[in-house]
Amino acid sequence: MTEQRYAILIASSQFEDDNLQKLKCPENDVDGLDRILKSKEYGNFSNTFPLKNSPHHRVQEEIDRVIQTANKDDLILIYYSGHGKLDHAGKLHLATTNTNAKYLKSTSISINFIKDLLDDSRTTKVILILDCCYSGLAGEAFARGGFHEELQSLSQVTGTYIITASSGTQAAFEKPEDGYGVFTKHAIEGITSWEAANKEGNVTMDSLYSYIDKEMQKEGIQRPMKWALDVTGELVIASRNKSKSALDSQKTTDWDSLTKALKDNDSNIRKLAVQVLRNNGMPAVGSLIQALKDDEDPNIRKETAEALGFIGDVKAILPLIQALKDDDDRVQEESMKALIKIGVPSIDALAKVLNDRNNQVRKHAVQALGEIKDARAVESLIQVFTDSDVDVLGDAVSALEKIGIASVESLIKALKDRDSQIRKLAVVALGEIRDARAVEPLIQVLSDNDSNVRGEAADALSKISDTRAVEPLIHVLSDNDSNVRCKAALALGEIRDAKASKPLIHALLHDTDSEVRKNAAMALGDIRDPKTSEPLIQAFTDTDYQVRKNAAISLEKIKVEGIMNSAAIEILMQSLKNDDRQIQGSAVRVLTNTWAIEPLIKNLKNDDEIIRQTAVRVLGKIKAVDAAESLIQMLKNDRSEAVREEVAIALGEIKSPKAVEPLVQAIKKDDYEQVREAAAVAVGRIK
Repeated sequence: MTEQRYAILIASSQFEDDNLQKLKCPENDVDGLDRILKSKEYGNFSNTFPLKNSPHHRVQEEIDRVIQTANKDDLILIYYSGHGKLDHAGKLHLATTNTNAKYLKSTSISINFIKDLLDDSRTTKVILILDCCYSGLAGEAFARGGFHEELQSLSQVTGTYIITASSGTQAAFEKPEDGYGVFTKHAIEGITSWEAANKEGNVTMDSLYSYIDKEMQKEGIQRPMKWALDVTGELVIASRNKSKSALDSQKTTDWDSLTKALKDNDSNIRKLAVQVLRNNGMPAVGSLIQALKDDEDPNIRKETAEALGFIGDVKAILPLIQALKDDDDRVQEESMKALIKIGVPSIDALAKVLNDRNNQVRKHAVQALGEIKDARAVESLIQVFTDSDVDVLGDAVSALEKIGIASVESLIKALKDRDSQIRKLAVVALGEIRDARAVEPLIQVLSDNDSNVRGEAADALSKISDTRAVEPLIHVLSDNDSNVRCKAALALGEIRDAKASKPLIHALLHDTDSEVRKNAAMALGDIRDPKTSEPLIQAFTDTDYQVRKNAAISLEKIKVEGIMNSAAIEILMQSLKNDDRQIQGSAVRVLTNTWAIEPLIKNLKNDDEIIRQTAVRVLGKIKAVDAAESLIQMLKNDRSEAVREEVAIALGEIKSPKAVEPLVQAIKKDDYEQVREAAAVAVGRIK
């Protein structure tokens, strides 16, 4: 069976408990490792599961799920970056965002929990990597050997390899200026540079530990530890892709040659140098940054930006930000993509350029923040709502929509901003996100003193489509601004609550603005309340063509139970000669009911030929036997050959035996061939 490689990557940097200090690097640590592990060039892990600032029960569930999913030959890697805490018994717990330092057993991930799951698992290959940052009280617990003993107790698990960021008496550190925890930074550099590879070109857990240990000794602040428990063979965490070309797979650290190549007059040589440096990972970042700044060829700068995004080192963030101002659009675009790949560490730098004078820079920064999809960008994106560029504003709304529910609370607060444009765009974003928490705040905004804000609030409520908004939107149908009334009408149609039928009817028949009447007509069709049939028919006489048409469209959607109002029936009959096929067809459909037979028969004597003809057609369609006598008389006496032809067809559909003889006479005596032919067909149908 082919080995599946699973990686659970846990980052805890934000904590509800004030006793747990917030950390800068864990999310960067997870993003960096995730990028490497799932990359075909390095880890080729088939499944990675990044968990950033998740509560302990969510992390426990994911670890349990993955361990149960993995088969015997699969590899499971569990990585944690955050605070390690010791309970009163000296046992290690991994803090999560909801951890309470007083109640570690019930609010954190204990090493025993992971051990118990692994004891029961099928897999025989497990890697546990812990980059823990400890509190001041940890030293006393370490002196008792709690941490060391806790990890050694995992020895019952076959094939378990453990690397920790520090010994049992040391804390682990992070250097925010590096972007990563000290331990994880060296792990990432060792893999991406292949400096941690063994002679066969693979990064094994032994070779990775050796590299990290060597580099951290230079740092002089902590010493990593390792345990290889029942491990046979080598646990490989990253391996070169042997199928790649010699250029792609070759590693070189001949920096002098590469530096010279980056300054060669031949752009092809410079491009080749960038490609080689790309495959050398983080050690090559400095040279690539210089090329991004200095190369005169935009194609090389574009290639360099792509390489920096691939490597993902946080040191490239500021140079890439500067490249957003490049003269070449392609370099700008690739720099934006690179910042997106680097992810969360780019947020602060991107936020700082949201006020840049260059609208294209602002646009790219907003788009990148949207693609990174992290809640920390929300406040900065809301501030963009004061921008003067329409495209930037639209991108800011889209970015907040992509971030999604994490934006909702901040956007709700923005609804009370003094700047009406901020309020308006906050409303628009909430409508796009469609979170029910926004309903009540948006209802309050329906009373905003700015009509544009009120209108957007109605539109947003239509997208969320919550019945709590029905009564407030009905009230807005009386707003003094016609655009607000228009949007309220449409919103009520989207929510589709029959309570809105009567107010919408009033708007349809009495509002002075044709746009409001038009939208009210459409909304009634969406609600599909049979009681609105007659008002919609009445709207067939509206002075505005689009109102009449929308009323006809809506009437088509409604199951008409019966029209007893003679004025409404007369409107329908008059609509039979309307030039608009939609209106005429809607009238025919409504009249195609047994309750309409009597008014249809009465209109067989109408002076208007089109009305007579259509009435005949409808009577034939509904097979109105009661109309047979009247139709026979028309076949003999109607002055219009077109009407008589329609009568012959209708009599054939009704199939009354009484019509046979009159139809035979029409075959013999009618002056018009079309009438004679229709009569012959009708006789055939009756017999």
